[in-house]
Amino acid sequence: MVRGEQSSPPPHATKLRAGARGLVDECRAALEEGRAESAALAAELALQLGEHGGSPGVDGIVDSTRSLFERAFCACIGDMKCAPIGAMPSEELATRGFDHRAAFLMSRMDGMLSVGDLLDIAGMPRFDALRLMAALRRAQAVDMVPP
Repeated sequence: MVRGEQSSPPPHATKLRAGARGLVDECRAALEEGRAESAALAAELALQLGEHGGSPGVDGIVDSTRSLFERAFCACIGDMKCAPIGAMPSEELATRGFDHRAAFLMSRMDGMLSVGDLLDIAGMPRFDALRLMAALRRAQAVDMVPP
């Protein structure tokens, strides 16, 4: 390589960045169209791509859209004043790919704490708790009791 020349990114890195951009676009479009579950799923997939893709370009795309993803997760969850309750036994969570953090959140869902209160006591960053709550909603592991 000649000094001063930049090498092209590997083809897989280019594909990963394009995939991340596509998921961000899908998230944005789904939110605009009122398809909250689709928006949250696209956000989740983009985040997973950033976490497991190993491409700095993907990290930059995903990190710059966290506020969009947060809006998608909130839309999927619904009214933050509602009180979530478990809709499946906590033992079944592991078979659906959820970890101990989901079991902890589920253990606090008594139909009395609002989503907002639950996020406050979750013991994890708000973004992570929102992401997890949205995943639980998409998996139909949680029902919402109106305020």
